[in-house]
Amino acid sequence: MFSAKFSNTFSIVKNHPFIDGNKRTGFISGVTFLMLNGSHFTASEVEVVHIIQTLASGRITEEELQQWFVKKSKQMNN
Repeated sequence: MFSAKFSNTFSIVKNHPFIDGNKRTGFISGVTFLMLNGSHFTASEVEVVHIIQTLASGRITEEELQQWFVKKSKQMNN
């Protein structure tokens, strides 16, 4: 399910399509994807800041970002 689904997060953070708020918008797009697909995001604020800043500085790949999102999510019980 998660294969290449965080491309929006990666692209928004890396390509800066907006004047401001690219990191926040990119992150929210990833969390929204999780929620729409029945998952709950479990990372702390500190973890989020770290991974998004790491992404913005080019120190992780899109695949690593995807793996982090998968690791930091849990399927919700309906």
